Amino acid sequence: MAKYYVQSGNFKTTISAGDAEKAALWVIHRVMVQVLPFHSGEPVDETVRLGLQQGENLMVLGESVWVSEVGFESEDRVELDTFELQIHWHQLTVALARLEKMLPSESSKKVNLSKSAQSNHIDEALCELVG
Repeated sequence: MAKYYVQSGNFKTTISAGDAEKAALWVIHRVMVQVLPFHSGEPVDETVRLGLQQGENLMVLGESVWVSEVGFESEDRVELDTFELQIHWHQLTVALARLEKMLPSESSKKVNLSKSAQSNHIDEALCELVG
């Protein structure tokens, strides 16, 4: 996997990914999970809720996601449409939700995973799909 420099809006990061689109999808995921719960009924952490209300440390995407293997302001950077990436991200999360429903029910499992462990599994699965 290559190292990518990804930026959009007020968010900049470096990511190891299989290609530029997968790196951009991971950024979309990191931004979207700050406002969308993956498990219904899961309480939102109070500090996260307050931070979102006040706009503190909120990662905001621009109209494009810029990806480069050289650096943030590199001339080789690729521009990807944020809206198209969000559509792709949504399709991936829907597919993951369907796969999750196919898993045995919690009552038939010997080990019951906590909500945070389940969320980590979703993060890992998405990383596998895009990475």
